[in-house]
Amino acid sequence: MNTVTFQGGKIDLISAGKRSEDYRNRVQNLNWTSLYSEHKIGNYVNYLRDEWRREYDFILIDSRTGVTDIGDVCTVLLPDVLVLMFVTNFQNIEGIRNIMKRAIAARKDLPIDFSKLLGLPLPARIEPSSEYKGWGNGVSDLPRNSTTITESGCQRN
Repeated sequence: MNTVTFQGGKIDLISAGKRSEDYRNRVQNLNWTSLYSEHKIGNYVNYLRDEWRREYDFILIDSRTGVTDIGDVCTVLLPDVLVLMFVTNFQNIEGIRNIMKRAIAARKDLPIDFSKLLGLPLPARIEPSSEYKGWGNGVSDLPRNSTTITESGCQRN
């Protein structure tokens, strides 16, 4: 862990893993079934979640997109709120909608009763040729044609 201090506070940065030449290969070859069934990693992740919630006001976790077991840890097991960053195009907006649907569905299957999961869509980059007009002007038709993302499901507004 690296701690960055500044006037009035500090930020603790925890690396996603030990960076080495074989890191990527080792992560891709993790046996998640074994980790959950034999090593009880789910209990450990839940312990970390509880510990971090006691220690910190905010916890931000950067997770790559895609459907992966590591992604599920970051989108299903750890968050209270998913900040779903996207580029202003149809593919990205549909992508975050699907990630949220998957996270909600997976959370319902867990033996632990988590609080409701809230999804917060956040545009990361405005594409000038976006299907959603008005982004460059600071306004958009997305809110009128967007998705409400809550525990009860994803609904097109």
